[in-house]
Amino acid sequence: MAARAGLSVIALPITIDGISYPAGASVSAVLAAMQQGQEVHTSRPSPAEFTRQYRTLLDAGASSVVSIHVSAQLSGTYQAALAGAAEFGDAVKVVDSGSVAYGLGFAVLGALAAARVGASMTEIIKRAQGQVDAWFSVENLNPLQTGGRLITPSPSQAVFTARPLLQLKGGMIIPAGKTRTLPQALRQMAELSATEGVDAQIAICHAGAEPAARMLAEQITAKLPDAQIVVAQVDAVLAAHVGPGMVGVMVYRSPHSTTS
Repeated sequence: MAARAGLSVIALPITIDGISYPAGASVSAVLAAMQQGQEVHTSRPSPAEFTRQYRTLLDAGASSVVSIHVSAQLSGTYQAALAGAAEFGDAVKVVDSGSVAYGLGFAVLGALAAARVGASMTEIIKRAQGQVDAWFSVENLNPLQTGGRLITPSPSQAVFTARPLLQLKGGMIIPAGKTRTLPQALRQMAELSATEGVDAQIAICHAGAEPAARMLAEQITAKLPDAQIVVAQVDAVLAAHVGPGMVGVMVYRSPHSTTS
C-alpha cells in the first residue's frame, strides 16, 4: 500500500525472546510471544539508514523529502531521522507527527494529499501535524510502564484500575479515566469520540481485539451516524508496547488552510 501511494517506509527492528528481526516481525508473532511471557523489544533505526533512504529518494529525482514519524515523546526514531537528515539541509524536512498507529497514518495521508495538489512545504508539514485525539485501553500496563512510555502525574494520582483508560496527549501517554471493565472503557471512548469526532476522521485500532474494536465502532456510529470509521489492527511495533487486547480510538482533524 505504501509503495502504491509513493511512500517509503523504514522498518523498526523487533527482538523476540533474544532473536532480532531487523525488518520487523508480524503482529501475530509479537502478540503470541507476549502471551507466552517472552520478552519483546523494539529499537529505532540508525541515522545511517535514514541517510541512505533520503539519498536514494533525492538521487531518484525527488526535489525534497518530508519524513514523518511517530511521536518523539514515545520513540527515538524522530531524533535518528533528524541526525540522518543533517547533511541534506532544507531538502529533507523531518516532522514529529505527535501520534502513533492510525494517527500517524492520518498525518501521512494528509501531507500526501496536500503534496499532490501542489501545496507549499509549510502547508504539507502543517497537515502532517494535524490534531489527533486518541484514547485507548489495555489489558496490562506492564509493557507501557517498563518501556517508560506511560507518564503518571504522581504516585498518589496514578490510580490504575483493572481496565484503565489512557490518552495520547501532547505526544505522551497519560491516564485518562478510571474504568474497571472493557465495556466501561468502550462506552467512555465512544462518548469522547462523539464529542470530538464531528467532521473528523475516526479510526479504531486494536491489538488482537477485533470483536471489541467492532463493538466500539458500532457505539460511535450510533452517536455519529455519518462518521466514516476505519477499523484496523496496530502494527507489530506498537503491539509490542501496548500488548494483546488493546483497543483504542483516534480522531484526526486536518488543519483548515488553503494551499499555494
